[in-house]
Amino acid sequence: MTNENLERLKKLLEGTEFDVDDSDSVHALVKSKDPWEGVEFVECITDQSNNFRKGKVYRLVPGKNIKCPNCIYTEDKKSGIYGTASTLGLGGTMLCFNPSTEEAYVNQLKDKAFELYGDIQDLDRFEEPTSNIDTHRAVDNLVNPEWDYIKNQDELFLYSILLYKGGKWAKKLPKRIEVVSSCCSFENDKNNYVFNYKCKIVNADNGEDARNLGEFISDQLEKYLNDEVD
Repeated sequence: MTNENLERLKKLLEGTEFDVDDSDSVHALVKSKDPWEGVEFVECITDQSNNFRKGKVYRLVPGKNIKCPNCIYTEDKKSGIYGTASTLGLGGTMLCFNPSTEEAYVNQLKDKAFELYGDIQDLDRFEEPTSNIDTHRAVDNLVNPEWDYIKNQDELFLYSILLYKGGKWAKKLPKRIEVVSSCCSFENDKNNYVFNYKCKIVNADNGEDARNLGEFISDQLEKYLNDEVD
C-alpha cells in the first residue's frame, strides 16, 4: 500500500471505532481501537467493597496499566486497590469499570463542592486542604477562571480558593464578624455638631498613637467576637 493510500485510509477511519496498524512495512491492518488506550479516569459500574461506588468516577494511578492490580485511586486517595475486583484476576478491573473522562471527574467534584458549601458568596472563608486560610473575594472573578482543575496535582480551584486536593476538601469557616465604629453627634436649631473622641494608646516600643476612640473599641470588639484575642 502506498503512503498516499495509507493516509487516505487513516483519514477515512477518523472518528470511528477502528484504527490502522501500519507497523508492517508491506501490509496495513485495520483493527478495533483499544477502548482503554490513553484512559486516565474510570467509572465504577458495580460496587466494590468500601473502596468504590457504582456510578462514581475515579482517577487511575499515573503510570499504572488498567490490567494490573492497584491501578485506581480509592475514595480517599490513600491507596490504589480496587476491592473485590482483585478476585477476578488479571484484567478484572475492566469488568468493574468503564473508561471515563477528565470532564466527568471534574463535574463530579463540582457537584460535591455544591453539596458541601452551597453557593459560595463574597467574603466566604475557607481552611484549604493545605491548612491555608483564604477568603473568596468577588474581585478574583475578574482575574481567575471560575473553575480550574490541575490534573497532575488533583486540585480543584474556585477562582483563587483551593477547594479540593487529592481526596481532601476545604473546610468552610464562619463568616468573620465585622464591627463598624460610629461617632457621637447631636443637633440644635442651627448646627450639627459631631464629636470624634480621641484616646491615646501607649506602647513602649511604638510610642504614642492617637486613635479615634470609636475605631479603637470597634477593632477590639471585632477581634474578641472573632476569637482573635491573644
